[in-house]
Amino acid sequence: YTYNTLMDGNPDEDSIVGLFNLAEVKILEAIVWFEKGDYLRGVALAYGNLANIKTVLEDFNSSLEYMRKAISYFKKLNYDTYTVIGYYTLTETFTQIGQLDSAALYGHKALNLAEELDSKIDIKNSLGKLSRVYEGMGDYETAFQYQTEFYTAYAKLINQENNLIVSDLNKKYETE
Repeated sequence: YTYNTLMDGNPDEDSIVGLFNLAEVKILEAIVWFEKGDYLRGVALAYGNLANIKTVLEDFNSSLEYMRKAISYFKKLNYDTYTVIGYYTLTETFTQIGQLDSAALYGHKALNLAEELDSKIDIKNSLGKLSRVYEGMGDYETAFQYQTEFYTAYAKLINQENNLIVSDLNKKYETE
């Protein structure tokens, strides 16, 4: 399988699965190499990528295993932002397979760490994921609460970005 398999028109599903399986083999080889060189960042990111591949292939048990490994390395490395992303990725995966209690657990871990880091985008993402979890549980009041908080966080991010754009334009106007 090659990249050209995808680019030559309309790849069939077997070709795409084959490419993902090949990617998995190569990433596992890279992990061995990274571990020999004590390159823990590479190991962590590789496990995260494997988790994503397994999610696409709907091999959720392997996806969960790989993401947990990635998170354990992110924690060792004090990569808190990646840890948050790992947590809300687990939230998504558990939601997909209907394990909503586990999804809620990791959603709250993601939100708590995002708030501790004051990471606005991760707070927003965690709130959105928790809204879907509680909707799946049938707890529509809590889902609505998280969805409302999600939209508030989203609006703040958009307003912040717009304010920066206006400020930059104003500076350019004043200097011309």
